[in-house]
Amino acid sequence: MGVSFVDKIMPTNIDAEEAILGGILIDPIAINRVANILRPEALAITVHQHIYRAALALHSKEQPTDLMNVTTFLDDHNLLEVVGGQTKLVMLVDRTVSAVNIDQYALLVVDKFVRRELIKIGNDLVQLGYETSTELDAILNEAEQKIFVLNKYKEERQKAIRPLSEYCHELWRYLDEIEEQRLETANYCPGISTGFYDLDDLLGGGFYRGELIVIGGRPGSGKTALACALGYNIASLPRNGRVLMFSMEMPGRDLAARLMALESGVSVKDIRQVNLAGKYEVLASALGKVSDADFWIDESLEPSPLEIRSRVREFVCERGPLGLVIVDYLQLMVNSADENFVNKISEITRQMKILAREVDTPVVLLSQLNRGVETRTNKRPSLSDLRGSGGIEQDADVVLGVYRDDYYNPDSPDRGIAEIIGLKGRNSGTGTVKLLFDAECCRFRNIYKLP
Repeated sequence: MGVSFVDKIMPTNIDAEEAILGGILIDPIAINRVANILRPEALAITVHQHIYRAALALHSKEQPTDLMNVTTFLDDHNLLEVVGGQTKLVMLVDRTVSAVNIDQYALLVVDKFVRRELIKIGNDLVQLGYETSTELDAILNEAEQKIFVLNKYKEERQKAIRPLSEYCHELWRYLDEIEEQRLETANYCPGISTGFYDLDDLLGGGFYRGELIVIGGRPGSGKTALACALGYNIASLPRNGRVLMFSMEMPGRDLAARLMALESGVSVKDIRQVNLAGKYEVLASALGKVSDADFWIDESLEPSPLEIRSRVREFVCERGPLGLVIVDYLQLMVNSADENFVNKISEITRQMKILAREVDTPVVLLSQLNRGVETRTNKRPSLSDLRGSGGIEQDADVVLGVYRDDYYNPDSPDRGIAEIIGLKGRNSGTGTVKLLFDAECCRFRNIYKLP
């Protein structure tokens, strides 16, 4: 038998609301601790909302929020009798001993507000469920979006606008923590290590959460191989978190073959052609290691940026934080013949930057380079070579270009070496690092420095 919710009382915490208002009235400084956490509509009682709005209005004018000032403000705005007169305000003061825990009370009120909003969303979704004229995917996407936004609101209430001094103290604690971990761990990387120490140095300590990293290269340059190597390295270290790759160009089984080749040293060609005589043992060993990596693949064809954001949010809700998101690749999400191609590229990069921030993870976005690279003597990539480069330059925190001299010059003295060129580093600068690259196995490796 189903449970009826018709007569259920909406979640509230009236005592906490009264304690907050009383705290503001007896200690005007206390409003500083809740103004960025609590918005008026989070209070369940309309009378409480009026009083709190009055206090916020006074606070914005740098006027004290004591009993006299709040009473006068409400009276001037014809709200004093609406809230119950000064008797109501005096009652709030009399019931409050101290404002010492006011910020904790604010979080309790936010919790109840989020629950009420969740109930409202649920009711809305029930109605949508009966509207058969609305596409099911649209309903599911709206449901997910509403719940995600609500969850982000609860998280953001704990951040909100804060003084610079708080960020300075937060930075100092972070520096202390990193320094302590560096002393305890050899080759410690403050960000998420890419597995390539020279690249970590170029990036200022690996990938950082909330950043958008664009990797550009011509077809066959190794950009997908590099993305796979980065993802595999990160997914193989438990502290980094899992990796999710959107592969629009290559099916998941082909990516698995690349990772098997990378780990085993058996060429991708031999794996695809099942030319495995004498190689089964090494492949079996590689299979165990690759399977243990916390690496996930979405091989959907041409998902939109909003669909990618939706799927990542769903993944995070179901499985927890990510260490890296990879999208392969940018230009497959827009028709190159579209007259608004550049604008659409800009919109996609903006959406990917928002994704990085909202799930607090680095996002690696692969991008093709213009054919104009092929007409130059020096074919090393530059920022202007990125197709639709305006939006990429603006939104990307890091832009890396992949260049292999032996791709153009088979007899190059740098055969087997890939250059990873830092074209932009918002917080790290630019430069070039070299990695060993075995094209047959799609394997990148560090070039060890001489003592």
